[in-house]
Amino acid sequence: MTFLQPFILWGLLLGLLPILIHLFNRLRHRKLPWAAMMFLRMANRKSTKYAKVRQWLVLLFRMLAVMALVFALSRPLAGGWIKGMMSGKPDVILIVVDRSASMGAQSGEKTRLERALEVMIDSAKSYGEGVRLVVMEHTDQRPREVKGGADALKNVIGSGVTDTSADIPGLLENAADWFKKTKPGIGEIWVASDLQASNWDSTAKGRWQQISSKLDTLPQSVRVRLMAMDEEAPANVSVRTKSVARQRVADRVELVLQLEFSRGTALAGEVDLAVFVEGEENGETISLEGATHVHELRFPLRKGDQSGWGYVELVDKEDGNAQDNVAYFVYGEPVKAKTAVVGNPDLFPTQFLNLAAAPDPANTNQVSEIITPGGIEGRVWTDYAMVLWQDKLPQGDSAEKLSQYIKAGGLVVCFPNQAPDEVRFNGLGWGALKRYEDDGKQFETWQQLVAAENDQEHLGFRITSYTDNEGPLQRTEEGLYLPVDDLRVNQRRAIEGDGLIQAAFEDGVPWLMVKTVGRGQVVFCGTQPSDQWSSLTEGLVLVPMLQRLLSQGEAMLSGRFVQGHMLIAGDDRANEGERWVSEEVGEGSVKDFNSQAGVYRMGQRIVAVNRPEREDLSSSLEADGVRGLFGEVPVALTQERAQDGASDDPKEIWQWFLVAMAMALLIEGILILPRGADERVEIQTTTSGKVAAKGGV
Repeated sequence: MTFLQPFILWGLLLGLLPILIHLFNRLRHRKLPWAAMMFLRMANRKSTKYAKVRQWLVLLFRMLAVMALVFALSRPLAGGWIKGMMSGKPDVILIVVDRSASMGAQSGEKTRLERALEVMIDSAKSYGEGVRLVVMEHTDQRPREVKGGADALKNVIGSGVTDTSADIPGLLENAADWFKKTKPGIGEIWVASDLQASNWDSTAKGRWQQISSKLDTLPQSVRVRLMAMDEEAPANVSVRTKSVARQRVADRVELVLQLEFSRGTALAGEVDLAVFVEGEENGETISLEGATHVHELRFPLRKGDQSGWGYVELVDKEDGNAQDNVAYFVYGEPVKAKTAVVGNPDLFPTQFLNLAAAPDPANTNQVSEIITPGGIEGRVWTDYAMVLWQDKLPQGDSAEKLSQYIKAGGLVVCFPNQAPDEVRFNGLGWGALKRYEDDGKQFETWQQLVAAENDQEHLGFRITSYTDNEGPLQRTEEGLYLPVDDLRVNQRRAIEGDGLIQAAFEDGVPWLMVKTVGRGQVVFCGTQPSDQWSSLTEGLVLVPMLQRLLSQGEAMLSGRFVQGHMLIAGDDRANEGERWVSEEVGEGSVKDFNSQAGVYRMGQRIVAVNRPEREDLSSSLEADGVRGLFGEVPVALTQERAQDGASDDPKEIWQWFLVAMAMALLIEGILILPRGADERVEIQTTTSGKVAAKGGV
């Protein structure tokens, strides 16, 4: 229970007044010898005991009446967290807003984000004046102050969702750091989200332990309030561009589109699709089979059209989320996918990575090149779709140039070394080296691990959790899993940093971590492909993993379709006055390149930007499970469900205390009514002339 006017609780001391008055009233009486008192001593002792009990009850209910009035004046809130009986309204509320694409799901006439905004405004108003409001959206670099009170939230946040994903753990880390740095007083963190599993990264147990520890050890009291907009959404179908190619067939040129449809049911159905290619609209009706369906479309292109752009759109107006109904693409001549492997060419891990990046020599569109650490000076990284780093992490000028490449849309994958490495690269780095032990015995190679196993055990550090629905470890098109949990890991280095964990060992240590930097990505793998380290040398996991990453890097390089974050191929340095302009709208466009999907052009460069694949996933966490991620930090839940309207949102209950006060006064009034005949004492004389006392019971 919390109180909007906690200082009034000092008035509870007034509850002692009835006792004091009672004591002072007794002091007014003085004992005087009086012969008539002998008659009262003859009264029934049982009646006297009842009178004393009634006096104590009268005193108790008078005290309760005073205390109930004080509680009512302090404006108590019921529901939500319990942070001590005397916790008052906060000095500051930091509102963390998830405006990712999944928050565009409809429930009735409003989206999840619109309803979350209404709940935030109503809740902020319930605290009255004097509470400082600060907003941090998932696209913000730092919190923003809200001027004008709760009503201004509508203008500061807005009701439009973005085509990006949210990193909720990262936002909470930033929120904790903000409280620690600014020390604004008693605070609350409000998190408005639909609890989409991919945005909460619940498998990163170590990361959540750090967040819980940060919040719990803040110098001031900070509570968390979760606004869960996780009600069931209506039927929804999403579409995305899986691949796009410009192909020559005899004397004509065709555009080949592979589209992927996702939905919440495996039943067959049909959807109507509009396909726009260079401004021309084509209508298609597609029969869907299964929860995920891949469909290929072909369209003839005019001769001489070397490149172009377009988009596909679902035309179902009753779809559950309009935000995932459009997918953009650009096309052009095939681009050679080139990989740079930085490392010692004499070492086996470097040679193996070079082979895994381009395993088919006959495929001339996929090539790989080994670059020695001393030969990276002057290297043009934008010539490569992917960079594999098998050496100590870059520092100084080399790190700066490679970071510029990543921010411009590049992809860098780092593998650990035997030697210690304390360098941090874009916030990620290597921890301690650890070798597997079994009853104090160590092994030289992963093959020795297998030889020492029996039928019931799996020796080595075992990977028990990994993301298989997206990213480099996702299932194949046939639905087959990569054998990640069958890897034998003899040596590993812990990955340190705040990236998104794609795979983790049984003890929670990350094995694969991805971090978005600017418009590109950095990927860290906790083992290397050598017999001393792991069975990655078998290639069953590493080769498809690198091929998927290379495919992503190739898409970045060609600008065909970009998913999840803003990725650009080539040099990202714009000439003075240049900016990304929407091809659909033109120069007068108000579309934001950093948060909205579309086709954008800057000079001769053109890219297609799409929402992240993870935003099409419908799986959500349970509210109680999210509460558990915060550990010992108290979390209140405001849960909106269309079917039952359940919520434990704190509400004012001062009226209940007024009713309690009235009941206490009513009972006190009944108790002080004139005594009945059962308590009268009558003095009578007997026939013999003696005095006798008669008391009613």
